[in-house]
Amino acid sequence: MTSQGFEYQGDVGASDESAGEADADFAATWGPSDEDTARQYGYAAPITANSEGGGAASASYPSGYIHALINEENTGCIDQADARLGYGDTWFSAMGAYEKIRDDADAKALAADKVHRVMQQWGTCMANRGYTNRDPRELVGEYADRQAGTSPDTAEQKAAMADAACKVSTGFMQTIRESYAEAERQAVSDNQATMDQIKQLSETIYANAKRELA
Repeated sequence: MTSQGFEYQGDVGASDESAGEADADFAATWGPSDEDTARQYGYAAPITANSEGGGAASASYPSGYIHALINEENTGCIDQADARLGYGDTWFSAMGAYEKIRDDADAKALAADKVHRVMQQWGTCMANRGYTNRDPRELVGEYADRQAGTSPDTAEQKAAMADAACKVSTGFMQTIRESYAEAERQAVSDNQATMDQIKQLSETIYANAKRELA
C-alpha cells in the first residue's frame, strides 16, 4: 500500500467471531431470550459501536484506496499479502469443505428430536398467551423490517416479551445451543482429516505471518 501512495488503515470490518458476536447471531435468528431485552428492543438487535461506525469508516477512505487494497484483477495488496502468507488453492478448497461440513452440522442440529420437542413446547406456551406461532423465527421475520434504532410498538413489544418468557420457561435456547454443540462435535469427529488439514495450513500461515512481521 505504501508503494501505491497509501497508509494502510487495517482490515476494517474483519474480525474473529467473539462469544458476543455468536450471541448476536443467535438473537438475529431466534429473537430475544430475556424479557428485559425484549421490552427494550423487541426484535431489533441492539445497536453497538461497531455497527454504528462501519459505514463512516468505509466512507473515510481516500480515492483509489479500495482499488489498491483489492481489485477485480485479484492483484490488490490484500491478494498479494494472502499469497505470501499461504492462502492458496489448497486453503480455499479446505475452507469450502469446512463450510459444507458446518452447514450440514447446522441442519442436523435443527433436525434433532430435542429441538422438535422444545419447539412444540414453545408453541404451546405461546398459544396459552394468545399467539399461533410455532417457531420463534416466524416472529423474527414478521418484525424484521423495522428500522434498527427505533423503538418497538406495543404489539411487537408484547410479542417479544411473550416469546422471551416462553423461551425461558421451556429452556428453548439452552436446547438449541446444546443441539448445535453436539452436531458440531460429531462433525469434527466425522471429518477429522479435513480439520487436521485446516489446522496444519493455519499453522503454516501463522508461521509465515510471524516471519513477515519479524
